[in-house]
Amino acid sequence: DPNIRHWIAMGALAVGDYEEATKQWTTQAEELQQIAVLSVMGGLPMANRPLDPVPMLQQLMLLRNRDTFGYSSWPAGAYASGASIQTAGFPSSLPLDASLPLLNVALCQVELGQSEKAVERFKQLLEVDPNSRYRPLAAFYIRALTGEIIDEIPPSAYVPVWDGMFAPDPAIAEKPEKKAPTETPKPTEKPE
Repeated sequence: DPNIRHWIAMGALAVGDYEEATKQWTTQAEELQQIAVLSVMGGLPMANRPLDPVPMLQQLMLLRNRDTFGYSSWPAGAYASGASIQTAGFPSSLPLDASLPLLNVALCQVELGQSEKAVERFKQLLEVDPNSRYRPLAAFYIRALTGEIIDEIPPSAYVPVWDGMFAPDPAIAEKPEKKAPTETPKPTEKPE
C-alpha cells in the first residue's frame, strides 16, 4: 500500500529525518503513478486479454476463493482489483494523488536548503498534474526560489478562443444602413 509510505515519512519528519521522509515520499509518488497507469490499462476492453480456458461461471466461482486457491479470476477480479485500487486499502487512507508526495518532497528540500532540487520537484509536480490543487503553492515557491513566473491558474481553466469561433449576431450582421433624409417634410397647413 503506497499510502503507508506517507505515514512512515511523517514519522521520519517528526524526528527531523528529512532525507528519509524525502525518500519515502519519492517512492510513494512513483508507486501512485504506476497504480494510475495500471488502473487505466486494467479498464481497457476485454478483447485485449488472452482467452482464458476456464469458463466465465467458473471464473466467478473462483473469485470467492482466490485467496485459498490463488487463481486469477479475470475479468471479475480485474473489476474487484479496480475497486480496491480506488479505495486504496484502509478507510483512513489518503486519496491517490501523486502530486501531494511531490509537494512534500519539495518542501523537505526547501527545509534542507536544496533549492535547485526543490524547484525540480515543484516543476515535476506541475508536469505530473498540471491541474493539481497544489499548483498555486508550487508556482509561489518556483517564483520565490528562481524568479520564474508560473501561472497559478491551471490549464484546464482556460477556454481556447480562435478567430471565427463565434458566429456574428444576426441583428448586428444585417443591420440596415441609415440614409440621410434628402428633404425635410413641410408641415401641412390647417384650414381655418
